Amino acid sequence: MNGFMGVIAMTMVVGGRNLRAGILSAYMAADPDNNPGIGVSLVRGVTARDFDLLFTDTANRTSLDIARATRFVILPAQSLEWVKICRPMGTAAYFLGKRLPWLASVITPLVRAADIVLRRALPSGPARPDGVSSRPLTAADFTKAARSFLEPYDLKPAWADLEWFVEQAELQLKYGPLLIREVVDRMGRRVGLYLLYARRDGVAYALQVLALPNREELVIGQMIADAAEIGSVAVRGPTSPDLLKGLFRQKGIFYHHVMGTIAWTRDPDVAESLRGGNVFLGGLAGETWARIVTEDFS
Repeated sequence: MNGFMGVIAMTMVVGGRNLRAGILSAYMAADPDNNPGIGVSLVRGVTARDFDLLFTDTANRTSLDIARATRFVILPAQSLEWVKICRPMGTAAYFLGKRLPWLASVITPLVRAADIVLRRALPSGPARPDGVSSRPLTAADFTKAARSFLEPYDLKPAWADLEWFVEQAELQLKYGPLLIREVVDRMGRRVGLYLLYARRDGVAYALQVLALPNREELVIGQMIADAAEIGSVAVRGPTSPDLLKGLFRQKGIFYHHVMGTIAWTRDPDVAESLRGGNVFLGGLAGETWARIVTEDFS
């Protein structure tokens, strides 16, 4: 065997029609130096099968080069990551601790105290939106609640798959436990949902954020405030066209490119949806929830 590529099967929906979709996962080559075209060969082998849609939200530079050679399209709005720093000193200590783990336990109490002093001197931390709160949900409740939020998308996951993906996401522990929550306004009306990995002194990761139109700012603000209350030093997550409207109204957000979101299809309806950009790709409809992608099994 010269190489291997994993594909996570997923049912997607476009125009009320079910599609056989595949999330492209990790690929490996036995001798890449002497077989430089193995990546392109693997991708072309997968596209020759009976998939209506293939995509990934973790394409690195090598994958992006392969995508260009195999007629994948890049979705720019889903290919950025946003970051909000909640505790500046804690964030610096977190990344220092990744290089020098022994130092983390020594300096963590000191940087917590430094962040308290800094927050009092420069009160610019996450502000909880007025009249908004969050409540925990089960994976099953999240799946039921998500249906109305996914309805406006032209291309989206099938309902039957969603609960399984949430349950699998709960198994990952790299970024901390998975918080499954709904965000409600002062009248108790649901305005959004989120899935967030978060732990004290760590960088929280927003796996999925769903919000009603023009309520994105409230849902994102509540999620960031919840992460800060847990003690996370920062929050990060993938961008999407609908979330950008809420992210732009947050203070202190910055953006950078980490991984690209790419997609391939022969289906004209799917191609039109991809061009229009109103698609639900990334997060649960991606692979950042998968333990095989994020955790170290060595």
